[in-house]
Amino acid sequence: MFVLHIALQGCLRGRDVVYGLTSDTGGHIRYLLDLVGASAQDARIARIVMATRRFEGPPGPDYALPEERVSDKVELVRLASASPGYRSKEAMHGEVESYAENLIAWIGRQPRAPDIVHAHYADAAAVAGIVEDRLGIPFVFTAHSLGRVKAAMLGPGAEDGPDLARRIAEDLGNIDAKAAA
Repeated sequence: MFVLHIALQGCLRGRDVVYGLTSDTGGHIRYLLDLVGASAQDARIARIVMATRRFEGPPGPDYALPEERVSDKVELVRLASASPGYRSKEAMHGEVESYAENLIAWIGRQPRAPDIVHAHYADAAAVAGIVEDRLGIPFVFTAHSLGRVKAAMLGPGAEDGPDLARRIAEDLGNIDAKAAA
């Protein structure tokens, strides 16, 4: 089995992650790395790829490297999107289409297509939805969403801001879409 994880947010590395480097480099990355590490122990899984967004400039050169071997079964690939620099999760929605096109092209160059895609956060679910529509590869979705929690902590009117409101709506829409499937 070949499992493809899509995680666009934060500064993802296979080792020595600098947590807190950006506001988007936190617990979801730890979750992903732990999940992938545990999955690599399953003899039924032959290959695991974590696909993330490649970018240049701050916060450092590691995130511009196109590939990183993590273990004999696990690799990290970084693919470009429309914008060359780092983007926060609030700005990631603008990268979905271009990233999806690059991911589909990457999948086409592989010896075989993934059996399943696991999307992390709403932007990755949007990418996975495009991949599923075009290539027929099914996907599962982990929201990791704290948008509503963040809005509650910020107080009344926080959900009225366009970026946070969009994040919450995208998370809920993707959850609803996968529940209906």
